[in-house]
Amino acid sequence: MKILTFFFLCCCALTSSLKAFSFESQGKAPLEITAQNGMICSQDKKRCTALGPVVSTKGNSVLKSEKLVVYFKNESSSKVEKSDENPRQDVERIEAIGNVHFFDTGGTKQGGVEAKGDYALYQEEKGKLILEGNPILRDAQTLISGGAQVIFYEKAQMAKTVGRSTVKREDKLMQADVFNVYFTKDATGKFSFDRVEAHGNVLISTPTEIAKAKRGVYANTTQVAELFDDVVITRVEGQLRGNYGRYDMASGQSQLFQDQDTREPGKQVQAILSPKILKRTKVKKKTT
Repeated sequence: MKILTFFFLCCCALTSSLKAFSFESQGKAPLEITAQNGMICSQDKKRCTALGPVVSTKGNSVLKSEKLVVYFKNESSSKVEKSDENPRQDVERIEAIGNVHFFDTGGTKQGGVEAKGDYALYQEEKGKLILEGNPILRDAQTLISGGAQVIFYEKAQMAKTVGRSTVKREDKLMQADVFNVYFTKDATGKFSFDRVEAHGNVLISTPTEIAKAKRGVYANTTQVAELFDDVVITRVEGQLRGNYGRYDMASGQSQLFQDQDTREPGKQVQAILSPKILKRTKVKKKTT
């Protein structure tokens, strides 16, 4: 991302009610910023601060915040491109502060993805955006919340949650210490969740049962969750234990196996029935 050094040299506060700025890119979509209360630029500190509310647009992506700070690289660590009219300098990072809202132009109602938090840091070279402060991530049907951070990786088209988080869809939820969230893009360029990989103390809760495992994978389009390693499914009837579970959240049907592929002979799924179920079974046998 490149920015016109002209804004550096101004070094002035813009106090009009609405100011728009276009940060030029080479081979990329430009970053356009609209600042309700203008922008202050400092050549010495190599930064520009947009005073908000601020709306930043780059391609189909929109970032809203109360304040936006753009930091530039030092000339010693970055090649400065020069021309007769517009010398340019590299952007190092961008900070968004207060009521941060990140989304694509489709919005969640049209199948897009959005994220909210109190603070965001975008690192240009890494193509990484870090969202903090009660971050949430959602599409039209699924909500992810509860962690300390959500980290977006631009090139990989995925995000990672840091801290125990919850994925919720209707009255069903999945919890884990870490989620890797992968996105898919439709023909119009709008993003939605594709699949979610869960790692560490995975728990699935539905109105009829609770399942636990070490890791899991949830496909958002099919609503099928797969659980791996030390799987325990608890129902009113009792518990089932195995190493691989498959749960269809749409139908509420679950299956449990000792092994995903080979189902090794001699290794059976363990079932622990509750005393109430055993009592009802004995009474039924006696009456017949």
